[in-house]
Amino acid sequence: MFAFMISSIVGIIAIFCSLFIKFELERLIGRRKKIFFLHFANISITNVVIASAYYVFSGMFETNAHPFYLIYLASLEAMLPIYVVCYLIYEHYEQAKKKYVVSEDKKVLYVKPKYFRKISS
Repeated sequence: MFAFMISSIVGIIAIFCSLFIKFELERLIGRRKKIFFLHFANISITNVVIASAYYVFSGMFETNAHPFYLIYLASLEAMLPIYVVCYLIYEHYEQAKKKYVVSEDKKVLYVKPKYFRKISS
């Protein structure tokens, strides 16, 4: 149970870190266009981190009780729904952090009111 809790905590932290890196790469390379391939890279790298954490903390590293690919597949099955939820949360955070709303043809529709500078008379 300890290994499962530690690998879950490590996994959630790794998912948010990989999503942060994904959004920054999209901003720098793709000019804010979605790069779908980065999801596969995030999922595979994060899954290796989760499976490795579980494998080490459960003591299977010394005993070789189960092959690593079984742990990898089990962690992939458990991680995918968590990844989707974390992605939706992070995307909502990114949208709320933007100062303006952009249309499909890349024109600014309006600036959010909290970013207006108040002019005192």
